[in-house]
Formats: sequence, C-alpha cells, structure tokens
Amino acid sequence: DALHTAALALAVKNDDLPRYLDLLSKLAEEAQRTRTPGGTRSHARHLLRLGAVVEHQLKDFERAAGLYAKVEALGECTTEAWFSLARVAGARGDHAEQRRVLTRIAELDDTRAGKDEKNGARFLLAELELQEPEWRAQGIETLKQVLSASQDYTRAKDVLSHALDRAPENLELLALCERVARASHDEPLLLSCVERRATLKGATLADVREGIEIALRRSDLPRAERLLERARTLFQADPSLAEDPTWVFSGLAQCRLQAKDTRGAMQYLREAIEHAPETEAQALARELAQLASGPDGDPDIAIETYA
Repeated sequence: DALHTAALALAVKNDDLPRYLDLLSKLAEEAQRTRTPGGTRSHARHLLRLGAVVEHQLKDFERAAGLYAKVEALGECTTEAWFSLARVAGARGDHAEQRRVLTRIAELDDTRAGKDEKNGARFLLAELELQEPEWRAQGIETLKQVLSASQDYTRAKDVLSHALDRAPENLELLALCERVARASHDEPLLLSCVERRATLKGATLADVREGIEIALRRSDLPRAERLLERARTLFQADPSLAEDPTWVFSGLAQCRLQAKDTRGAMQYLREAIEHAPETEAQALARELAQLASGPDGDPDIAIETYA
C-alpha cells in the first residue's frame, strides 16, 4: 500500500498517470489469472486502487462505479467496495444506488465492519433518506437507530438541520430534533425547535411557554417577545387553552417596557387586567396607573384606572 501511494504521487507529479493506470490494470489481470483465493483478493485490491485513481484523479465517476461493482461481484473487499460505490453514487446523483450500498454496510455484523464505520454509514443513509419525501419516514427510523448506538449529537444535529430545512412542518422530525437538543443540553437548538413548533397547527401554550422561559434565561428578549405574541394569538383564537393567561399579557408588557415602549406596555397591561384573577388584577391595575401617570403615559388612563 505504501509503495502504491508513493508510485501514485510520483505519477501525478510527473504527469504520467496513464502509465500507473496501465500498471494497475496489468497487475489486476495477472492476479486474476492465478485463480487462487489470494489472487482473487489481490485482483480486488488492484481494482479498488484503480477505481480510486479514476474517481479522485480523473473524476470519471461512471468508470469508477464500474470498477467498484466488479470488486463487489468478486466477494472480496466488499465493505471497501460498498463505501466506494456509495461515494461515487452520491457524486453521480444516483440516490437509489447510494441507498442500496449504505444499507448493506449498515447491516454488516461486527466482524466485517467496525462500529464507527457502521454508524457513519447509518448517518449517511439517514441523511440521504431524509432528503426524499418518499423515504423520509424511513430516514427518521434510521436516525433513531443510529442514535441508539451512537451519541454523536453533533452529526445528528447536522443531519436534522438539513432535514428540517426541507420539511419544516414534520412533527416527527421536530420531536427527534428536540430529543437530541435535550440529550445534548443544547438550549439554543431546543429554543429553535420550540419556535418551529409554535408556528404549527396544534401548538399549545405550554409548548410556547417553555420557549419563552429559555429565551428569557438566555436574555434574548426579541425571541421571547415573538413567542409571547404567538401565545397571545393562540389564546385569542381559543381561550380554552388557558384558564389564566395573565402571564402572556404581563410578559408582553414587560418586554415593551424593556424596549422603552410605554404605550405598548400599557395596552398589554390593560389586556392582562381583563383576564387576571381579582387579586392579580388589582396589582396589575396599580402598575398600569403608575405607568400611565408617568412622563410617557396617558393621564386619562391613569384617572380611569385609579378610579
């Protein structure tokens, strides 16, 4: 292997690649003619080398695929051949072939492929399946399987990010992304998941409230306010979602105060008073009256509220 690597480097440096390719072809033919198990393995190794040169140096993916397919048919070095076939199938845009060989690698037992190799193939397979609508459900299952065997959350997040860009309303994908975010203690990702879910049909105030708490904990006021606005919209569309939505309106009022928007804060406080229990309403009313009495307030509102 080391000598072949050196020979290839020299061939590239001296612009004499055809000479090295001819040599590989002759060595492969000689090994094939021995008709022995060792000869078959040498034949497969030379074909793999030949395919790698054609793939990486000549960028002839069709020819490289043909060479790797011959190795697969020999039954020798099949794991290497499958990885190579998956790579060139991806370069050619042949997703069906890429999926076929990645599935074969993922299903190998531990004696034929290492754990890292199999998990790598499963991640690639999940990413591929999640790209296609007809394979997406299987892609979610594939990703669940690899996550049960690997805690490579960085890789999982990358796969999920691309998948959610293609299917932002897929609830199963969102749930899996949220699971990864919680397992890896990734608050920014969890907040993004909650924000996505909050925009979808069936979103609940409890879902949105968690996102608001995360945003406030991270001092991200604009995102907290956007989620509070969404909570307000949800409650207005269906008041049965919450017995006491005071936190929504008072939270919005606080956000407006932080933004130095006194008028906006007063409006939200008035809405909070309408929905708050009597004990809370009195405290909110005093807050509104004091705010309305201030320099940026409204004397009429202050008089009305104090009364």
